[in-house]
Amino acid sequence: MGTNRFFLPFVVLSLFILSVIGLSVADDKHYDNDKAKLTGEIEPTGISATVNVIDNNNDAERELHNNPDGVQAEGYSEAEENIVASTDVDPQTGMFEIEGLEAGSYKIEIEPHNEGYEKKEIEDVTLEAGEEKDLGAIALNEKEPYDDEMEWE
Repeated sequence: MGTNRFFLPFVVLSLFILSVIGLSVADDKHYDNDKAKLTGEIEPTGISATVNVIDNNNDAERELHNNPDGVQAEGYSEAEENIVASTDVDPQTGMFEIEGLEAGSYKIEIEPHNEGYEKKEIEDVTLEAGEEKDLGAIALNEKEPYDDEMEWE
């Protein structure tokens, strides 16, 4: 009986210390005032998609590339190393949220997983330190039925 009397306070004290350590780690993880947050809603709902945040800041490389019309233009590289964050859209609500972004300029790219919709890009989205920016409703365009079936003569 003497051992249990000393054991219980030790267990209670240990649990208290672990909970305090856990709370301070959680505070550091979730409440970084220098980081920005980006939210939005994809329409129509029910579509599965991925949202990529691509770095347009000074360390992103500019290069020549062919745009969808086949015309060469200068723009930011879309190499995977320039994707700084990515998340999946909740198909039931159409909502997405990306936290922990540095202040700067970004291109937002929405890639629908459904082949019936076109990829959407939003250029030059600027975020300030600690800002919570809502892009609002973003409508995805349906592909024209002949886009993939067009025959060249």
